[in-house]
Amino acid sequence: MGKSSTRVSRPKNQGSLSLPAIRGQKIKKLKALHPLSRKAAKANKDLMHLDKKVVHIANKDLKYKNQIRRMEWFQKVVWMDQQPSYTVEELQAIAVEFICRHDDECIQALANSLTGSSTARAIAPTSKAGKYIKQREEESELMAKGQFQVPDLTQRKNVTYIREWKTGNVDQLKNVKMCCALAAEVHEVGCEPEY
Repeated sequence: MGKSSTRVSRPKNQGSLSLPAIRGQKIKKLKALHPLSRKAAKANKDLMHLDKKVVHIANKDLKYKNQIRRMEWFQKVVWMDQQPSYTVEELQAIAVEFICRHDDECIQALANSLTGSSTARAIAPTSKAGKYIKQREEESELMAKGQFQVPDLTQRKNVTYIREWKTGNVDQLKNVKMCCALAAEVHEVGCEPEY
């Protein structure tokens, strides 16, 4: 008598597939390979390498995210001005302008929070404006202590390097020389600066 074998098939959209199962699916998509063959092992190794590379790049971008944003902002300033180098006073003014870059949005959020009801509502710290205000306070404290790091625009070579810097390239950030901006008083949000 022959045995009849019945197979139980897994549902196609099962959410909790293990990593080896996902790897197996990727390998099958590449080519129809035997799972224990050399070619399958090589394809699996290449896939794992690519995944690790993607994770590494993502972590690296998160680590240098604030530095990249700062450098992009200074790069725009250098592009617009087209000066070969800056004086220390100009560098300090640019640093204060960098700290105050989100003031318009913060003032708008403050105005919106005051209108609409008779009681004044506070801006949520998790909101965009709340994050900008917190970031501005931290940068203002560093500026008051004289510890706020900005690219050294007093050197002509550094200015040209920032102008030619490929936006978002983390590896080239170490070539930009940084300096501490002089201690300066930064006006409050919503107040006009006094010159």
